[in-house]
Amino acid sequence: MEFEFIEVMEKLGLRKFPVNSQLFLKYGTMSIQASEFHYCTPRVSHLNLEDYITFEIGVICYSRKVDEILKPYHFDDVDEMKLYENVPIGLVEQVYQLLK
Repeated sequence: MEFEFIEVMEKLGLRKFPVNSQLFLKYGTMSIQASEFHYCTPRVSHLNLEDYITFEIGVICYSRKVDEILKPYHFDDVDEMKLYENVPIGLVEQVYQLLK
């Protein structure tokens, strides 16, 4: 399965994690993280993007749809950004598609 958010990150030169940059999208901002220090699967650093099945993500947006999708994974807020743990790759793509 192809994931557009992975293609976009690779075009930005973000081929391996950990990554601490943000994707500034039309309807919000996403930060996608994975490493031994993040809530992801597997919980290791420096893998290729395709090797992870869940990610830790941060999202800034005002979409009820995004809030509903990610609610079960919410664990913290930092200023405007809501943080989510162990978000399956398919849901990361779904949120990316809603925000792009």
